[in-house]
Amino acid sequence: MTLPTGLQFLQFGWWVIHLVAIYLVYSYAYRKGRKDERAERDGRAARSRTTAAVDPAAHVPSDIETKPERRPAPPTSAPS
Repeated sequence: MTLPTGLQFLQFGWWVIHLVAIYLVYSYAYRKGRKDERAERDGRAARSRTTAAVDPAAHVPSDIETKPERRPAPPTSAPS
């Protein structure tokens, strides 16, 4: 059976290309979702281990810990 000229794009190759494209988008999204879920789960587990060891609410950084140490520049000798 021959398709009308307006529907020629609906031949077998058109369907194959679109099915492959849909599969590639689906597999990309599935892998990305699994990767994000795994990262979230691992991050949450890592945070729970850290909070058990150190309570972040009890630790308040002071100026000494947050600001880099500034040392005076060494004196330069004047040429004679």
